[in-house]
Amino acid sequence: MNLNQTDGRVRNHAKMQLKRGKAITAFGLTSASVGVAQVLAASGADMLIVDMEHSCIDLNGVQALLAADLGPTCTCIVRLPAHVPSLIKPVLDAGAMGLTFPMIRSAADLVAAIQSSKYYPDGRRAVGPHTAPARWGLSTLGYLGEANDSLLFNTLIETEEAVNDIELIVRVEGIDIVTIGLGDLAASLGKPGDVKHPLVREAVAHVEATVLASAAALGGIAGSREEIADRIARGYRVIVVGFDVAVLARAAADLVRQCRS
Repeated sequence: MNLNQTDGRVRNHAKMQLKRGKAITAFGLTSASVGVAQVLAASGADMLIVDMEHSCIDLNGVQALLAADLGPTCTCIVRLPAHVPSLIKPVLDAGAMGLTFPMIRSAADLVAAIQSSKYYPDGRRAVGPHTAPARWGLSTLGYLGEANDSLLFNTLIETEEAVNDIELIVRVEGIDIVTIGLGDLAASLGKPGDVKHPLVREAVAHVEATVLASAAALGGIAGSREEIADRIARGYRVIVVGFDVAVLARAAADLVRQCRS
């Protein structure tokens, strides 16, 4: 979390950047290593996404990562394994500055997920003992008053149903980022592993055009210089440039190849 603010308060840097119309860069975290998180934050990334969906990170690991000092300009959010209140509540209570909702299939799904993440009168998040105020540098009352507006919400578009409902999804109140989950989307369309299939490209183009015409930021993964340039040219404002393990694997393999060449 961004704990070293001069006034003691945490700022959601990533959300602030998006509100200014700027682009942000993110890494995914699939290991619960605080050291790795700090190294990636020090790279200049705007956001780290703790991935509970495709890793072994549990709630204890999430809390440790959220408590890490990542500097003043790196926001830490959590990718949930499912968009259900029983997971949303403890992750937010641990101090997450935002959430990524997986497998959203409709606007109704997204509305329910965001309502579970916000306090009354905007939602139905329960108030209970938590460490979030301390992580944010606020009193409990201060946190209760600020959380609804300061949390960042990202939805993954990974299914054919979501593509078909994208016009309504982008209009859901409170959504900040709409990210295309290319691998799962291709599988949902009956083309697993074939992300360049015309059917997949058509669905992606439809989602891209719809998000770009909305107030939400378009997000996606880009693991190479060529992919990064392509996403930027197509209007993406949130680019996940890699996951910790994949970044380490590429760097290690490159160094070993140089030694053996």
